[in-house]
Amino acid sequence: MRKSLFLTVTVLMLILNASAVFAESYDTQISSISKNITEKINASGKKSAAVVDFTNLQGNVSELGRFIAEELSADLQNKATKFQVVDRTLFKGALKARQFSLPAVLDPASIKQIGRAAEVDLLITGVITPLGDILRISCKIIATDTARVIGSARGDITRTKAIDTLLTNKMEPGVKVAEGSTEKQAAGVVPKVAPVPPVPSVQPAQPAQAAQAVKPIPAITQTVSKTQVEHFTFEVKECRQSGRQVVCTITAANSLQKQKRLARCTSILTDNKGRQYNSTGYATFGEERSSLWADIHPGESRQMAHTFENVDPEAKYADILLECAYIDGKAAFTKINLTK
Repeated sequence: MRKSLFLTVTVLMLILNASAVFAESYDTQISSISKNITEKINASGKKSAAVVDFTNLQGNVSELGRFIAEELSADLQNKATKFQVVDRTLFKGALKARQFSLPAVLDPASIKQIGRAAEVDLLITGVITPLGDILRISCKIIATDTARVIGSARGDITRTKAIDTLLTNKMEPGVKVAEGSTEKQAAGVVPKVAPVPPVPSVQPAQPAQAAQAVKPIPAITQTVSKTQVEHFTFEVKECRQSGRQVVCTITAANSLQKQKRLARCTSILTDNKGRQYNSTGYATFGEERSSLWADIHPGESRQMAHTFENVDPEAKYADILLECAYIDGKAAFTKINLTK
């Protein structure tokens, strides 16, 4: 009996140790890739970057590809000091606001349009390739003004059952860099990409085709102050700045047929100069500082206040990313005026 118990405990310890080693190895590899990318972005002098969903060699996104992209983006935000890492939700929200989505294949034309639409200098793409017991993660850093690859980084992650589950859960076609993207392509020599070009080229519209003419995508200039997350409609009513403090008033309307709770709401404000500020504590739903949660009834709208300190008094407008407990997703707002 004692021998059997000893063997059981030994096996459990080995499993736990293996898990700990994997976790350390995984974090180490993500950190190593992030550090390599940070150094190359710093050397480039670019001021902003966004991480897109990682794909396999066929250009498909898996849950693992999205997870790795989120982890890398978060680690880059911790390391970046000379450039801004655009939050992935804000990045997608900015493209959506221009009625533009990431194409299945990134060619020079689409890369430049994404850069203008999301106002981002660099795109970080990645491919995950199974190689026996490991996964090779290969990243590219692409300048959106020239569509040139200015750097790359790679690392290996040990495969486990959990990793394989995420790897095999495919989602939808993702972003894949067109083969042979070079400086010549950026100048206009672009190879044919099957099956469909991701971004239609702008041609002079014939009279019979005028209704179908495609306009180039300009930089985002309009305010996106209202958005839907699950059964809540969030709207920024006002962001008022007094000195170096900004207080943003945001309403939450419940469209469910039952009461729903919101709690622990936090937000990140990014001003027009690219500086980020975290909200001070959780948002309040009333005059009392302790009112950090609210039970919102069907059809009801509640108001909450988000406070940001030490904001540059010269900031003109800002993007806001809102996150609350009990809902799956984040609300993204763009170009919100800071009222003095």
